[in-house]
Parts: sequence; structure tokens; C-alpha cells
Amino acid sequence: MWAIDWVTPGAPIAELVQLLRAPAPAERQAAITTLYRSPRATTDEAIAAAVVDASVIESDPEVRYKLTLFIARVALRYPKLRQRVYDLLKGHPDLTFRVVLIDALSHDAGVRPLFMQLYAGSDEKMQAAIVRALHSAEPNQRCVIYAKAVAGKLRLPAMNAFDALAADLDDSCSSSWDAAIDWVASVEPPSDDDEEEEIEDFSLPESIGDFCRHTLSASQRERLLKQAKRFSQTKVASDVRGEALASVMICDPKRGPAFVRKFANDPDEGTAISARQLLEQGAAKH
Repeated sequence: MWAIDWVTPGAPIAELVQLLRAPAPAERQAAITTLYRSPRATTDEAIAAAVVDASVIESDPEVRYKLTLFIARVALRYPKLRQRVYDLLKGHPDLTFRVVLIDALSHDAGVRPLFMQLYAGSDEKMQAAIVRALHSAEPNQRCVIYAKAVAGKLRLPAMNAFDALAADLDDSCSSSWDAAIDWVASVEPPSDDDEEEEIEDFSLPESIGDFCRHTLSASQRERLLKQAKRFSQTKVASDVRGEALASVMICDPKRGPAFVRKFANDPDEGTAISARQLLEQGAAKH
């Protein structure tokens, strides 16, 4: 990285802004990274506008991500730029760009009403991003979106809603618990033959355990336990089975160890190791 001169007015800021349009992604990434760290660049509306302009045409995922972080930190301070960013959320033709921008704006309370408006007409990935972005919103916003996500049945937003309901520190959205638990029963878990990314992104087994830490009805707990056991069975991806067994132990501390013990010598080595570790951890607590 070159030495940065912060003394001379305008240098090297003008050059960095020009580099946002450089042919090489590495140059563009270096430029936005340096601008993001510059006290002068992050207090200049014209520079923020240039970053918004660059983000619209950026094709490299890493550079685009850095640009949207700058937008979230700087551009929203200025009313005209805020409105432009909102317009991009509503109408940019590249859905991937809109998803990245939604994620970057997740901590901006001012944009949340727009997220609520956009949800119904959005595709699956955008809906999933909106659910993620509203995790720290007020209950009157996040609970509405969680309910819509679970009722809508699309896998990505519904899974994000289930994860968020499980992770909630309070019971504000408990009116959606039954529908969320019922939705899980309709989900087929990945197998070891599926793409690695799909297996890694399948968060439901771990979230079932988080859900069981809430104060649940006997029926809710039993239904969650049933799904954890289903996700632990043969033909399910090994990593998923291990997480599912951990949730069995959480959802049913009394009878869970006996169920997990059946997997201690499972033909799948990863599952067997997970089962033995869970049993050892359980024994150490007593």
C-alpha cells in the first residue's frame, strides 16, 4: 500500500475517487478501503455521491460489498443521497446489488419502513435479506416480517425468520412460534451429496436448540424435539446430524442422552464423534 498524504488539501482523495473506476478490482478495492478509513473522505458529501455512483456499476462482489459499507456509514447522512440510496433499493436492476445493500443498511432504523414496503414484492433472496436486516428492529416491525416469512413458505426467508425467532432475547414475537415450528416439519435437510454451501447454510438444527432455551409449551418443545431427531437420521449430512443431536440434548435434557447414545458408534464417523462428545460433555456437568 502506498504512503498516504493527509496534509495537502484534497490529496490523495481526488486520486482515490478516480481509482473507484479503475479497470482492476484490486485497485478499486484499495481505493474504497482507504476512503473508508479517511476522516476527510467520510465527511464529504461529494465523495459519498461518487461512491454511490461507483456502487451502481460495480461488478466485483468484494468491491461492491466495501462500497455499500461506505454508503451505510456515510451517504445516509445526506438527505439527497439517502433518497437516492432508497431509490436504488427499490429499482436497481441487479438484485444481487440490492441484497448486498440491504445487508449493509441493516443498522439504519430510517430505512426499515422501506424494507417493510418492499418485502411482499421481492424475490426469495431479497426477502431473506430483509428478514436478516430487521433482526434488531422494534417488535412491531420484525415480528410482522417474521410472520410473513414463515407463512410465505419460501425457504430462505422462512429459515432466517426461524433462526431469528430462536435467537430472540425476549418473547416479543411468540405469536409466530407455532407457525415457525410447523414450517420446520416441511423442510428436507441436506445430505452429504448436496453442495457444501447448502450444508453450511442449513442452520435449522442449531436453531432448534436455541428455540428450546425459551419457555415453551409442552407441545412446542415436543414438536421441536421431533424435528431435531429427524435431522439426526441417516442420509442427512454429517454436520447437520451432529448439530441436531446437540439440540436433542438441549430440548430433552432428561431423555436426550439415551437417544444420543444410539449414535455413539454410528457408521458415519463425524456423527459418532459428535455423539460421544455430547455424552462426555453431559457427563461432565453431573
